[in-house]
Amino acid sequence: LFAVLAQPGPFAAVDEGAVLPPERCDDALLSLAGRGDARGLLLEADDAASRTLLRALGAPRIDRSDLVLAALPRFSNDKEEDPGLREAASAAVLRELPLLCNDDDAQKREDALESLADAAFVPVRGTATTFARPVDLYDPLEISLLDLLDDACFPSTDVHGESLEALRQLGLRRTLDRPGVLASAGSTHNLVLRAETTRDDAMRRGLASKARRRGAALLRALDRDIDSLIEEGERLPEAADDDWVDALKSLRWIPSLDMSRLSSSSAGGDPSSLKLLPRPARSQQHTCPVVTPRMARPIADAWQCSATLDLVSRSDEPRSTALLE
Repeated sequence: LFAVLAQPGPFAAVDEGAVLPPERCDDALLSLAGRGDARGLLLEADDAASRTLLRALGAPRIDRSDLVLAALPRFSNDKEEDPGLREAASAAVLRELPLLCNDDDAQKREDALESLADAAFVPVRGTATTFARPVDLYDPLEISLLDLLDDACFPSTDVHGESLEALRQLGLRRTLDRPGVLASAGSTHNLVLRAETTRDDAMRRGLASKARRRGAALLRALDRDIDSLIEEGERLPEAADDDWVDALKSLRWIPSLDMSRLSSSSAGGDPSSLKLLPRPARSQQHTCPVVTPRMARPIADAWQCSATLDLVSRSDEPRSTALLE
């Protein structure tokens, strides 16, 4: 005969597993958890008389960490849950994170970390309705990553301080790994496609410039971190390593020289000889000079291929032999 927060029924008995929610619990988190399996039915005890009676009857109170974990599966139900409720509950979970990640009970802490790391409860930048797992996002305080990845790869700007530190314990990525490389290359590729399809000249120039900057930043990052990325690939099945390389080869992320603006400083050659360098036909020239690795060559090969392939300036050209290969 005691009211509960959600289905399967509007009433329950204390001896059927119904439990009291924690004291001073966030309403959004309570509502979301009440729709899931909160280790029994959550009793609705909004008034002092109900709380007194339920305590007298021995109704147990659910642990705060168990309540948070009960709410996590509901974040994956995009079509079922109200976006505003999920947003509010996400904020509540993030507020509880520091306590959950530092619980004195080692087993409870380990269980909480495992469940939280695999739950899509972290709001991403640029939208209030998209959530991701901590292990799929990158640390926004790693400044070098901001130039390489889209906003959707980072937690919302509202996530900071102790909550952000707790996300690091849950696997928030802090270095550029293989998935990050593909995400950066894919982002650059998409910028190129947008630049080549827009009819707005100002927008095209802006997108092309951003694509070139991101591609150049990715080349520098790969040149710096290629050894660790190769080691990461050695721990993967051979087919997965091949797929990663093939995917990188198929995307447009290498910034190439604009042949119409070729200068002696970019080519490292004699200004008079540049006038004789074979140029691509107008129909082959790119609106946005960012190409796939298959279509790019070092500037040293200019005289062998400048009419058919794109050239990478000396300033962008990687120094790593492994990356060049």
